[in-house]
Parts: sequence; C-alpha cells; structure tokens
Amino acid sequence: MADKALGPRVLFNDARLNTLTGFYKAATKKLARELNATTDFGRASRIKTLKQIDGILHELDEKTGKWVSKEVEQYYKANGKEIADAMRKEGFDISTTFGVIDKEAVKTLADDIMGHYREAYSGVKRSAMQMLSDAAKLRVNALLAEGKISGDTRRQISDRIAGSLKDGFVALVDRGGRKWSIEAYSNMLSRTMLVKTANYGIMNRLQDSGYDLVQVSDHQGECPLCRPWEGRVLSLSGKHPSYKWADTALTSGEIFHPNCRHRLLPYHEKLAEVSTVYNPNTGRYINL
Repeated sequence: MADKALGPRVLFNDARLNTLTGFYKAATKKLARELNATTDFGRASRIKTLKQIDGILHELDEKTGKWVSKEVEQYYKANGKEIADAMRKEGFDISTTFGVIDKEAVKTLADDIMGHYREAYSGVKRSAMQMLSDAAKLRVNALLAEGKISGDTRRQISDRIAGSLKDGFVALVDRGGRKWSIEAYSNMLSRTMLVKTANYGIMNRLQDSGYDLVQVSDHQGECPLCRPWEGRVLSLSGKHPSYKWADTALTSGEIFHPNCRHRLLPYHEKLAEVSTVYNPNTGRYINL
C-alpha cells in the first residue's frame, strides 16, 4: 500500500541544536580544568573539587532547562501547525489552537527530558568521583611506600586523569555496555526527545480534531529494527478495527529508539497519494 501521508519537510534546526552542544562542550572543558587543577587529592581537596563540579553541573542544568523549555514548545507547536496547515490545504478541517492540554503536554515532555539530563549529570559526577578516588589511591600508596608525594607520583596521577579524560565524562553506560560521554549523550538525547516532541505535537493536534489514523514515515537507510514499521498505519485511539494502536509502536523499543528519525504522520484515505521519504543527506523529507 502506498503512503497517503503528509509530513513536515525539516526535522531539526541544526543551529539551535549546536547552541545546546556548545553548552556541553564548554562544561566538559570546565570540568576537565577542575580535575587537572587539583593537586594533592587529599579528602579536603577532593571535597573542594566536587563542590566546584556541582557548581558547573548546576549552571549546565539551568542553561539546558531554559533551552529545553523553549525548544520543546517550539517543536511541539511548529510540527502540529505544519501538519494542520498541510491538511487544511487538502481540504480537511483541523484545529490549530494551542490549548490547556497542549500546555500540559509540553510541560510533561520538557520535564521528561530534564529527568534524563539530570540522571546524566549524576553519571558525570560519579565519573569525576571515580577519577578523584583513583588519584587518591595512588597518593595513599605513594605515602605508604615512600612517606611523601614525589614528582614521579604526581606525573603518574596526572597521566591517570589525562587517560580517563580522553573518553570524556561518562554520563551513561547503556545496556549494550557502551559508555556515553556527556557531550555524545546530550546530542543523542536532544535529537531523540525532539522527535518524540514532534510526534506528540502531531498526535495531539490530530486527536483534538477527531482524526485517528497516523502512518510511520519511510526513510532511506533505515535500520533493521525500524524497517518492519515503515509505512504502517496506526490508530491513535487503539479502537480502529483494522489498525494497531499507535502506543504499540511508541513502546515497542524497535522504532523511535535513540537517534531514530522516524515520525508519525497524518493518514487519511481521502488524501492524494504522496510517498514521503526522509533523506538523511539533506535532513529533509521529500515527496516522491
């Protein structure tokens, strides 16, 4: 069955995503400077360094929170409006009003995203604490063996920290054992959650106007997990006799996974046949 779906043409605003990336690059440099500036690694020194790290993470949280609140609302509104405009152009009656339910949805999405970020901050602090703990062990071993901290020991501690910092501050270790630095995790999380925001903006706009069916977008270069879902028509209410509940896809763990760019697009039998495909090279959806 050919796609009969209408969808947004652009998925991400790279300039605005780069702003967020800049926050995390700057914070990573600050964190590294704090660890490299630590000298004796005694208990008092470690506590002082951890307080500085807390301050850096707090500042990062504030900047991220403001960015997330603004971007979630913009993505939610923009995707819902773009879908509504496209459907109106095809003769469908659909609301563009941003109401109380939409405001609650935006807040819930933003809170969800920040919850993930704050878990990542905890991971970063654990990573920093581990680096300080390893350095402290080297310091204690040197004191026990030599009764002092020699230049060789200081270089050994410095090399240990430098080696740890090559992989960045680990924010998360996923189920596959992959270690995510705070920068890489932030990039993945923001893209993944903004797709989720766009999907909910579209779904809520459709449901608010009485439309029940959506279709999973079709991508060039899709992964094996996503491929079976491409082009599938789903029911937002879960009550349609012929189509599965959309929540089945949203919670499957197969599609809409981290870094997934698939979307839920409006579907209606009366729509003119339009095959909508995502081109990863241009970052745009195209009509074939």
